Amino acid sequence: MFGECHAHIFLNGRNYKEAVALHKNHVSEEAIRQAFAEYRKRGITFVRDGGDALHVSEYASKIAPQYGIDYRSPMFAIHRKGHYGRIVGCAWEDLEEYRDLVKKVKDLGGDFIKIMISGIMVYEQFGQMSEEPLAPEEIRELIHIAHEEGMAVMAHVNGADAVRAAALAGADSIEHGNYIDRDCIDAMKEKGTVWVPTLVTTGNLLGCGRYPQEELEKIFDSARANVSCAWEKGVLLAAGSDAGAYRVLHGQGLVDEYQIFCDLFGETEELKNRLKEGESVIRRKFQAEKFGRELSGKQYEKYIVLHKGDFSYNKGNSNIYPQGCIYRLNNRTEAAVPNVFESFRVSVGNPDYYEQLFLSGFLNRQLYSKINRGVRDNGLLNLKGKDFYSCEVPYPPLAEQERIAEILIQCDHVIELKEQKLDELKQLKKEFLRKMFPAKGCDTPEIRFPGFTGAWEQRKLGDVCEIKDSALAKVNSLHKSRECMRSLDQHQ
Repeated sequence: MFGECHAHIFLNGRNYKEAVALHKNHVSEEAIRQAFAEYRKRGITFVRDGGDALHVSEYASKIAPQYGIDYRSPMFAIHRKGHYGRIVGCAWEDLEEYRDLVKKVKDLGGDFIKIMISGIMVYEQFGQMSEEPLAPEEIRELIHIAHEEGMAVMAHVNGADAVRAAALAGADSIEHGNYIDRDCIDAMKEKGTVWVPTLVTTGNLLGCGRYPQEELEKIFDSARANVSCAWEKGVLLAAGSDAGAYRVLHGQGLVDEYQIFCDLFGETEELKNRLKEGESVIRRKFQAEKFGRELSGKQYEKYIVLHKGDFSYNKGNSNIYPQGCIYRLNNRTEAAVPNVFESFRVSVGNPDYYEQLFLSGFLNRQLYSKINRGVRDNGLLNLKGKDFYSCEVPYPPLAEQERIAEILIQCDHVIELKEQKLDELKQLKKEFLRKMFPAKGCDTPEIRFPGFTGAWEQRKLGDVCEIKDSALAKVNSLHKSRECMRSLDQHQ
């Protein structure tokens, strides 16, 4: 499966106000874990977040490795004061304030800079935006400052003029990019900009009833036409759903986004390769240098470099992992984790065996007895390194370790294949649901069984169902009947 190149881990895909309220006073770890579980369920191991103003993505970056997810985040987006973006980040009034915010992102361990250049679409009217975008000269300065600090730029931007200015100024990715023209597409091609169109944000609104259907169809058709043009021109494209937006669920949103691409270009190897190419550029560019030749500086003091196969014990307490969680770096060659984690490499015995042992929760009882439950250090369990490493682990003969690891890893592979098959069946049913019922304006479905022809009869819903009275209605009816009977008795 592809990586999710545009998500908002703090949103839930259902209700924006509800999501904000959930995290406002205290970040909900449970909500973050539920989102990551949905990604893992679908085999999605790369998530690029768009940031938020509630420290949710900052918290999520600590949890993501437990799910084997390569999580990239700007921590928070940056917007001009008084303009769209308060929900996702911090505001600046002058370029000096903006530069300070860029440095703050670096100090927090952010992987890139996200800037808000324009507002959002007004779904009630095709072509209308919520506000005017920033001026081209401002856009150039914002991108230039971020690049000076060694950070890639993720640009939230809509409208032809703003998208063209952002691409020409060197924005590393264009997010959304609605209402663009051929000049914008040419600029993205010229500069090697990756475009993440997030088509599903409109596609999943079709038929929802919240916005005028005719206007939604215009917006959706326009977006698909522009993506088709970009495809023909060879623009770098990547799959990102804006997961967390209304009706765009974490995990499933990317599946829906990919389906729209398939509807446009067919589910071909060319499509897969094109999307993987765009994603690979994002993976390469949108990554802070938390490891490498120059692991130094204030922003790196809080990190430890892990290499593929290394383990790390996250002392963060949660309902799912009350004694913390031990995870293993399997999906990347290198990664940086907070230095408050206990990080190690198995040097004696089979590492695969110990990975399975840790997954079983074997150490939980010992950890429980060693943890001072009454004391926490910045949200972490109060467990010293010497106490962690004093935990006893079973050490069978090496050959037996290998056999145990082999059978359990095989089980993991079978589970993964079954989950993939389940996802495929869900997608198949989704296609059947779309094709086995008539589309708008049609009286026959796209798919029919042999032997069935002719138009489908149309009936009112009330003609095919028996309407049930509520319990209250029945009680009231009973009362009325009794009153009527008493009245008759009195009359007689």
